[in-house]
Order: sequence, then structure tokens, then C-alpha cells
Amino acid sequence: MIQEQVDRMTAVLEQEAEVYRALVELSSKKQDALVAGDLEALDGVVRAEEALLWKAGRFEETRQMVATELADLLELKDGERTLVRLIEAVGEPRAAALRERQGEILRSVAELSANNETNGRLIEQALTQVRLTVGLLAKSRQAGAAYGPAGQVAVGEAPLKLDKQV
Repeated sequence: MIQEQVDRMTAVLEQEAEVYRALVELSSKKQDALVAGDLEALDGVVRAEEALLWKAGRFEETRQMVATELADLLELKDGERTLVRLIEAVGEPRAAALRERQGEILRSVAELSANNETNGRLIEQALTQVRLTVGLLAKSRQAGAAYGPAGQVAVGEAPLKLDKQV
């Protein structure tokens, strides 16, 4: 019975590891899209990430259920119901596969965290550029002078003209 639960836990952890590997790959694609300024590609990546995060949530729920069942079989107390403690409690050779999957997930999460930090900096740089552009446009509008309806000079009323070409 314990071996069946260990096998179920191993399978769920493998599914979670696959999702996290896919999220790492998407975070790299997101980085490429951010650097290229490709909003369409960025939108596609974000949508794919949302789907994977939903999937990861379902696997997490399943993992918690299987972990609870395994902890019950191993008669672990509430404070001992962690994955690390479960791995210790099932003993070798059963623990090896669980430990390996756990390591894969932890490596993917670390890589994902690093990629997300880089992507956050890229997004912040893009926002800074937008803020600067908006600030320059606002200043140019305030500095210009234009004629009002009666022919008088109307300072600060300059029409804002934008060239559609980039």
C-alpha cells in the first residue's frame, strides 16, 4: 500500500516538474519578447503561462492529497507532514525517485525565479522609457505657443502632433 502511494506521489511530482520546466522555457521566451518589444509574442507567452499555472495548481492540489494519504499510512504527525519528512519516512530505495523529482522542481523554481527577476528588470526599463517619453511630450506641449480663436497667442495650448511612424 505504501509503495502504491509512493508511486502516485512520484507521478504527481513528475507532472509538476514537467509544468515547471515548461514555465522556465516560457520565461525565456518572455525575455526574448521583452527584449524585441514584440507585444504579440509577449501576449502569447503570458496566455500560455496562465494555462500552465492553472495546471500547476491542479497538480499541487493532487500532490497535497496524495501526501496526506501517504502521511496517514506512515502515521506522521501534523508537524511532520512535509515532502522532506515524507521522503525520509518512506526510506530507501523508495525515497530516491521522490528526492530526484523534488530536486528537479527546486532547480526549475530557482531558474524560473532568476528569469522572472530579469524579466522584471526589463519591464521596469520599458516603463522608464515610456515615462520619459510621456514626460518629454508633456513638456513639449507646455512649451509651445499657438494662436487662440481670436488670434491671440495662447501659451501652453500647442496642439500635440504625433507622427504615426516609429
